[in-house]
Amino acid sequence: MKKITALAGYYFALLSTCALGGDDLHGRVGLHGSIMKDACSIDMSSLNQTIDLGTLTSGELNRENYQHIVPFNIRLLKCDFSRVTQSRSTSGFFEIVFDGEHLGDWFINNGSAKGVGIVIYDGMLNRILPGATSRPHIEQHNKTIIPYYLAVEKKGEYISSGDIFSSIRYKVNYF
Repeated sequence: MKKITALAGYYFALLSTCALGGDDLHGRVGLHGSIMKDACSIDMSSLNQTIDLGTLTSGELNRENYQHIVPFNIRLLKCDFSRVTQSRSTSGFFEIVFDGEHLGDWFINNGSAKGVGIVIYDGMLNRILPGATSRPHIEQHNKTIIPYYLAVEKKGEYISSGDIFSSIRYKVNYF
């Protein structure tokens, strides 16, 4: 829209200059633009999710490489995947950023449990760092659901029992 406004303004300025000068000049201004389809929208059930992490024991979390992983999804509606080709997958259409209060690679647990952090993994189990841009993997047979996993991980040597909760925001960039 800015290009069209600028070109139209230039055209009218040119016409008024010609009229004031008295010379009979002729010219042509070409205009072009495009209409894009609307971006995807996020399904209302995906906007504000509460994920139940269940109950864990400190013994489970103290085991080497133990993770308590819980799946969740972001569902998109009315997406246009007509440009998907073999060379450009659906991951070329989206960037998703998860953000919230964090310390290093972990989202902060605001509950009373100590020594644990919360992490997010994509559908291919790649760790997503807080504030980092990720390109989600969307299954071709189910293009509107983007799978993720929340995990509670031991982040220190000492774990104390208590509640686990955090608030994590996400932003979907569609292009």
